[in-house]
Amino acid sequence: RQPKVLALTHDGATLFAANWGGRTVSEVDTATGRVVATHAAGHCPRGLAVGRDGTLYVANFHGDSLDVFAGPSRAERRRVESVCHVPRHLALSPDGARLYVSCLGDDALVVMDARTLAVERRVPVGDAPKAVDVSPDGRIVATADDGGSTVTLVDTADWTTRAVELPTMDHASGIAADPRGGRFF
Repeated sequence: RQPKVLALTHDGATLFAANWGGRTVSEVDTATGRVVATHAAGHCPRGLAVGRDGTLYVANFHGDSLDVFAGPSRAERRRVESVCHVPRHLALSPDGARLYVSCLGDDALVVMDARTLAVERRVPVGDAPKAVDVSPDGRIVATADDGGSTVTLVDTADWTTRAVELPTMDHASGIAADPRGGRFF
C-alpha cells in the first residue's frame, strides 16, 4: 500500500519498495518482476538505503526509528529506536561505513555507524531537511531543506556546514549527487 521510495541492490537484481501505508517493504526480483519477500517495518516506512552486502536500511517516518534487514535473505531484523524525530531519507557513504539520516522534525542530519548503528553525531542543517545525498568521494553530504530555499552542505572532514541559498527554489524535496563529482542537483 502506497509505495513511496524505491531502491536497487548494487547488482540490480533486487528492487525494494517502501510501502508507506502498509508498514512493509516489498522485495522484488527484477528479472521476474515478482515480489519474493515482504518485510515488516515500522510506522510509515519511507527512506531506503542498500549496502553493497545487500543490507537494507529503512527509515520509519512516523516511528522515529530505523529498521535494518541483514543476512543472506535479510531475515535478521534490527530496530533502532529514537534515531530522530521524523527520519525521512537515508544515504550511505561511498565506502558503506556511515549511514546518513535526514531528520525532518529535528532540522538535523544524523550520522550513524552503518555496522553498529550507533549515532556518531547530530549535525544541525537547514529547516526541515527532506532529502540527503553524498558526493562520490564521501567528502560532502548535502540536504535539501524543505522549510526554505536552501541546500546545506556538510563537510565530513570537520563537520562544518554551509547553507547555500537558492532563491528560485521553494520547498526543496530532493537532491542527488552528480556521480562524476563536484555537483548536486
